[in-house]
Amino acid sequence: MNRPSRTRLGRFFEPAAVWCFMLLAANPDWQALVRKEVVEICPGRTPDADMIRKMKQMTMVFHESLRLYPPVAAVSRVAFRGHEIERNSFSEGAERMDPGGGTAHRP
Repeated sequence: MNRPSRTRLGRFFEPAAVWCFMLLAANPDWQALVRKEVVEICPGRTPDADMIRKMKQMTMVFHESLRLYPPVAAVSRVAFRGHEIERNSFSEGAERMDPGGGTAHRP
């Protein structure tokens, strides 16, 4: 079975799209809002770039899914100057790894 190759961009957006659909399925009110927006902006047509730019509700859902379920395991941070955070000192140039989803938790 031949599978079409996925671009690097596709590998990034595919899991994000899955999380979008999961969040919409879990929130029927938002699903109805997004559906209404899509029908209004592109009635019976395949969305193009201009149409997608007009979809404010869908953009919010996509950004929220990326906030809750980031596509990276960790984020590298480097201190540009020395500072202290909650009794932890960081010297200039110090590097630390933060979990990708560590800053956003679903309530």
